[in-house]
Amino acid sequence: MKSHGLKYYAALGDHELGDNPWRYPDALAHVAASKQAFREYLNMPQNSPDHMRGTAFYWTHGNVLFLTVDVFEPGQSDQGIIRPDVTGAQLAWMEQVIQTHPNADQVIVMGHATVLGPVRQWSSSGLMVTGGRESEFWQAMSRWKLPEYETSTERARPVFSENFKPLPRIHLDGQVDNH
Repeated sequence: MKSHGLKYYAALGDHELGDNPWRYPDALAHVAASKQAFREYLNMPQNSPDHMRGTAFYWTHGNVLFLTVDVFEPGQSDQGIIRPDVTGAQLAWMEQVIQTHPNADQVIVMGHATVLGPVRQWSSSGLMVTGGRESEFWQAMSRWKLPEYETSTERARPVFSENFKPLPRIHLDGQVDNH
């Protein structure tokens, strides 16, 4: 990527955190150390709340706002001591970033865990945001009428909200595809 002058952005996934479920002694310490390594080596933007700095972040490209969320929050769930969700300070940060970019033509949110099920489990653990459609995270996306949530746990399908409106896709070579 560097040799071609390309900037990349990576969303944190369960494989970077030792894989799910996290039901073993010292799992929380292992996840914290893995997140620190992600921050250190991938050097993503450092513009989110302190506890998610470098694992949740945003950037803009033209008039598009991209938000990457860290869905691996401490808390009890069927995954052990990690609760797949976006809550509290991170959710408030996400909404504040959206609010401070009113001229964005498109807002794309990216994270690892799927929100709307069922999840295709081919080559996937089926990790989902706790609460799914009823989660505070999805409710905030709906409130802001965000059209798209890109998930990386389900390998071949982005999740579109009810607010999805197709926009032209701009390819790396500059060509525009209007679907």
